[in-house]
Amino acid sequence: MHAQVREEELDEETMQKVEARKTMMLQQKSSKFASIQANRIKTMRQLVEARKYVEKPRKLHKQTIVERYANFGSTAYAPVQREGRFPEAKPQVTVQSSTGGLAEGWPCW
Repeated sequence: MHAQVREEELDEETMQKVEARKTMMLQQKSSKFASIQANRIKTMRQLVEARKYVEKPRKLHKQTIVERYANFGSTAYAPVQREGRFPEAKPQVTVQSSTGGLAEGWPCW
């Protein structure tokens, strides 16, 4: 009889340990799942934000003068021509000559 009581106490103690272990593992599982879900939501928000800039690229940083001169396609080398404007080397003006006639096309000095 005494051995049977002792065995029941051990069984009950073992069951309590198993239940405690089970609840601890379920809590760890739920916290890990919550962490993964939060990370997933954060990444999805970042992707949605990045998708906004697919059509119009955003400038991450302003180019330094070294970066502008390192890139031969930059506007540092030919800014006006790259924009489609071609200024004349010397402006053409109409000048009144000393003889009284108009001299067109002569540069003004």
